[in-house]
Amino acid sequence: MSNLVVIVNEELFTTCRIISEKTNNSLYSVKELIQNHKIHLEKFGVIRFETEKPRKNSKGGRPTETYFLNEPQTTLLLTFMRNTDEVIDFKVKLVQEFYKMKKALEKIYSMKKTDVWVETRQNQKLARKDETDMIKKFVDYAISQGSQSANRYYGLITTM
Repeated sequence: MSNLVVIVNEELFTTCRIISEKTNNSLYSVKELIQNHKIHLEKFGVIRFETEKPRKNSKGGRPTETYFLNEPQTTLLLTFMRNTDEVIDFKVKLVQEFYKMKKALEKIYSMKKTDVWVETRQNQKLARKDETDMIKKFVDYAISQGSQSANRYYGLITTM
């Protein structure tokens, strides 16, 4: 699968950055198109976005927003664009990708309904509880021995 569609909280989206890159339009013009048609796009759901701070190595700069559009929002936005060869090619690939990702999510959801999945999930929860109980004993021991950084052990050990 390509990187045209992303999964966020078990929902499918594409971003203004992906649209910009794949349609050969500037990010500014794609964002402007989203803002100009916001009322129409929001008929298909809330337009989600993330704000990114400027990179540490860059000099100054403003935080940037990345818009996340669901399938109907993306489809509508693409109808507002001129049908250049790049836009048409992207439309075809995007429809294929949304379809593939929907099928993959449906397969995952159907697997979650099986007895094997439920049993495995329950066993994983019990194993994690045993693990955290042992970490707590270890942290208590470390504190009793004078450790100054025992409060970081849960995260460190879980990461390992």
